Formats: sequence, structure tokens, C-alpha cells
Amino acid sequence: MPLEVDVNTNGRLIIKGYFEGVRVRKSTHLPDNPENRAKANQTMIDVQQEILLKNGDLTNKSDILQVKTMIDAYLSYKRQENKWSHQMEKLCDDFRNYWGSQVADDITTSTTQNMVQELWEDIKPGSVRKYLNIWVAILNHASTVWKYHPPKVKKPRVYDERDMHFEPKEANDFLEWIKIEEPSYYPHFLTLIDTGVRLGELLKLKKRDFKDTTLTVRKNQIRHGKAKTREIPLSDDLKILVENFVAPINDPTRPVFLSKDLKEWSGTNSASATLNKVLRRGCDAIQYLPVIEEGQETHLRVHDLRHTFAYLTAKAGADLGDLQYLMGHSDVSQTMRYRGFIQSRAKDFVGQRNNSDLMSFASFV
Repeated sequence: MPLEVDVNTNGRLIIKGYFEGVRVRKSTHLPDNPENRAKANQTMIDVQQEILLKNGDLTNKSDILQVKTMIDAYLSYKRQENKWSHQMEKLCDDFRNYWGSQVADDITTSTTQNMVQELWEDIKPGSVRKYLNIWVAILNHASTVWKYHPPKVKKPRVYDERDMHFEPKEANDFLEWIKIEEPSYYPHFLTLIDTGVRLGELLKLKKRDFKDTTLTVRKNQIRHGKAKTREIPLSDDLKILVENFVAPINDPTRPVFLSKDLKEWSGTNSASATLNKVLRRGCDAIQYLPVIEEGQETHLRVHDLRHTFAYLTAKAGADLGDLQYLMGHSDVSQTMRYRGFIQSRAKDFVGQRNNSDLMSFASFV
């Protein structure tokens, strides 16, 4: 009997069957429901990989070979060669967090581009190329060890942020569309547009981060013994979201956007792929046209909602210093990409979608 997810007499999900000649019976201790079925299926992949690794055979099994296994194998190899560095370890941690439990087949030119945008948006192109070299080395090492055939990793495309963002009316139209057509994703997109947080930051937000008038965004980076944070004012719409969606959550430490009422993802890349599909549908519905350069269509991506926030905030009067703080840039030079958006010094409001011309966000305090 092939390996499968089943239910035991106590109504708990189990992994049972045979794989590569090995008998498996493993309890997940999870009750049977669609969300836990997805977790159990992931556990089954973990079990398959564990058996294959023990047997030393993941050759030509890119549908099971997990990205984190490829990363760990590369790091182990570099340590043996005495060519390991702390920067390499940090990059590999970023890679693990981004890809989660996804497998080699999930790595494509497109998903690699999404990774570049999410992880390294504030980094100079020269550094991005250096980091990509390590990523390519990880893929090539996996190719040598397991006969994995990695996709061609292209030099990341450079977008003109002035083109890739919503105008105020477009942002409103999109949010109205998603509230009706994809209501379970409305909290995600409203928060992305009205706060400018990165997708990785969004997925880590907890109930305790939402206050009456502000959102606290915490970064892993530690300086002088304290975690680096920034406070972003809440728009009126977000205050309503906090009251109706965030406040009822009992566990203040649970990630808000991975709650049982919403789809759970196995890493930032998986979330990006899901939300990009929804965003594409919404853009088509409100007739937001892609940018066309040299015959190539470039569609709005989830990361471009961060540019939308910068654009709307600058249009409301924020200067570079305000944007630097709100966007979480460590250096103002990273914020210079938005200098074309700047019109005058910030007044009392953060980027607005309405307000005579734009929509009112919360008072900037």
C-alpha cells in the first residue's frame, strides 16, 4: 500500500503505508479537517524525504527534494571546504525562511524573481548579484548531488516604481473588488496597501502588534540589545479591521495572517504566489493594465503594493525622512527611488486613498 494520509480510530490523522520498501505508521495527533490535511500531507513529504536521505537517494526526485535540504547540504559542503562565512549563514537562513517546506520543483525563474524582490529590495544591484551567485551555487550543488536540473536564474529585472503602483482610485476599486470576490484575502491586501509592510513582515504580525491607532512592525535585526521596530499609523479602514478581525483572536502571539480562518502557507514564496494570483485577477477585473516594455508584459505584483503605499504617502505630503521611517529603510539612499513621488513635507496624515482626492489614513503621530 503506498504512503497516504488516513484517519485512526480516534479521529486523528496518521501517515501510513510503504515507501521505498519502508513501512510507515506515524501519528500527527491532528484532528481531521482541511487545514490539518494540508499539514499532514506536508508531514508525509517530510517522511518521504527522511527515508530517501537515509537511503542516500533523492536522485531525480525534485518533487520531494525540499529546498531547505538543498541549502543545508550546500552549507555542510562549504564548511567541509572551510569556505563558510557568517554572511553565507545569514543568507541561507533567509533562504530557508523564504522557501519554507517547499520543494525543488517550486523553484522557477519567476519564483526566484519574487524572492529577489522580497528579500533584497533595499540592496544595491551589485550586492544582489553577489547574493544570487550563492543561490545559484546552492542549486548547482544540488544538481551535482541529486541530479537536480535547476532553472536558469536570470539577472533580476529592474522595475520603474513610478509605473508599478496603484493610483488612489485604482487602490479603492481593487479593495472593493476583493472585499466582494475574495473576502478572506481582504485583510492581507488592505494591510499591505495601507501600511507598506513587506510580505515577510505581514506574515509575522501578531495581535500584540496592533494597537488602537498604530501598527508595530518588528524586524529580526538587533541593535544595542533592542529589536528594531517602527510604528505605522492605522488608517480608518485598518482600525475597523483590527476591531472585527484582529481583536477576536485569543492568542496574542499567533501570526494574525496565518490564522485558522485563512489559508496557511509554508513560506513567504508560497504566500507570494497565492496572493499574486489573486492580485492578477483583481487587476484584470478593475482593468489595471500591465506595463509593456520591449514586447514584455509586466504585471503588478504583491511587492508593488509597497510602492503603492510609498506613492500615496508621498502624494499626501510625506518627505524622504518620513518615507524612510515608514518603509523601514536603514539608509535614506534606499528611499531615494521614491524621490519622484515627493511633493512637500508630511502634514498630519500618512498616505491617503481618499481625502478629497485621496483616502484618509490615520493621523500621523
